[in-house]
Formats: sequence, C-alpha cells, structure tokens
Amino acid sequence: MFPGVTPVRLARLCLKELRESLRDRRTIVTLVLMPLLVYPVLSLVLNRVLLTSLTAARRAELTIGIGHELRNSQLPSILALGYGLILERE
Repeated sequence: MFPGVTPVRLARLCLKELRESLRDRRTIVTLVLMPLLVYPVLSLVLNRVLLTSLTAARRAELTIGIGHELRNSQLPSILALGYGLILERE
C-alpha cells in the first residue's frame, strides 16, 4: 500500500466519497433509476425485434425463373412438388 495510509483512513476516505456521490441527485438517477427504467424497455424492444425478424424470415419467398428451353421439361412439375412439400411442412 501507500506509506502513511492506514485502513482506517482509507475507510474514512471511501465513506466520504460515497456520501458525496449519493448527495448528487443526478448520480442517484444514473445509478439507480436509469437501469430500472432502461433495461426492461431495452429488453422489450430487443424481444420485439427478434420476434419480428424470425417471422419475416419464415415468410421469405423464392422466385425461380425458367427459360423457354426448360418450360416443356419436368422441372416445373418438380418445383411444384417441392413447393407442396414445403407447404405441408409448415
């Protein structure tokens, strides 16, 4: 430790600093009230954003373009079958 600093003097200095900090209303608001108000609101907003993004991800659609040369092949029927399987899964 520092020379000349006893545990009693250190405790007295800590108590003095604590009293001065708690005297200031802004400090009390910052240390106590803000976390009590901000954290629940932040949690609700984050929860809402996550739920919205998950719902939006489920509704994503994919459009596949088929050229003229593949229109008469079996590809459109295979894609329709796959889409039906996806709809059954939901």
